Amino acid sequence: MNDRLGSDGLFAFENPTTRRHQNQMYALWGFCRTIDVLDKPGYLDSARRVLDRAIDERMRPDGAFVWEDVPPSRRLRDAASKRLGGGPPHWNFLYECHQTFFVNAVAEYYRAGGTREYDRAVGKAMAWIYGDNSLDTDLVELSTIGVPMRQVTTDGRMDARGQTYKGSYEVGSYLMALTNLLAGPWGIESRGEGPDAGIVDVDDGWWAETPASTSASTSTSTRSRS
Repeated sequence: MNDRLGSDGLFAFENPTTRRHQNQMYALWGFCRTIDVLDKPGYLDSARRVLDRAIDERMRPDGAFVWEDVPPSRRLRDAASKRLGGGPPHWNFLYECHQTFFVNAVAEYYRAGGTREYDRAVGKAMAWIYGDNSLDTDLVELSTIGVPMRQVTTDGRMDARGQTYKGSYEVGSYLMALTNLLAGPWGIESRGEGPDAGIVDVDDGWWAETPASTSASTSTSTRSRS
């Protein structure tokens, strides 16, 4: 699998899904888990490259992740279609699940022994769900069913045709992210490298202020983190 990692920090799948955020994160889950189980820490640098690229190239200033790296020609074509009355192109959707896919990938990287700090990026990703988005709206509270709304378009819409539902995989990834955040390891004072090393503590920062921290069992909030 390491041989499929290109110089651009993407796992190559020999089809258009290479450009998609979720596919890179799915691959990282398994890649990092394999590193952990087989005790192959030498491959952690490859995982770091994929995570760094996701932050540098896909994460918007508000913390949302862009779905796909769309070529300029495709952007122009889809934008023209939208002006003629078509629905938003797929690259206009900011999906809640893409936030948790990243969080879960970082959690697997940490468990495998990764030392580069991603706590701040994880915080931004989750904070987008809880109100740091273009609507200034908590997507969990808005849904009224205990899980976040599915998506927000780049122009602030939630009523796009074909997008007013919640997928089971989205719910699963959200729950996985919450349990990963509770189980750790996060907020380690000195993980090692990176500009964010040791500056985020989930017990006294963005996580402690989110609705999810109180909706989760309070008995697990004091669980020790290794």
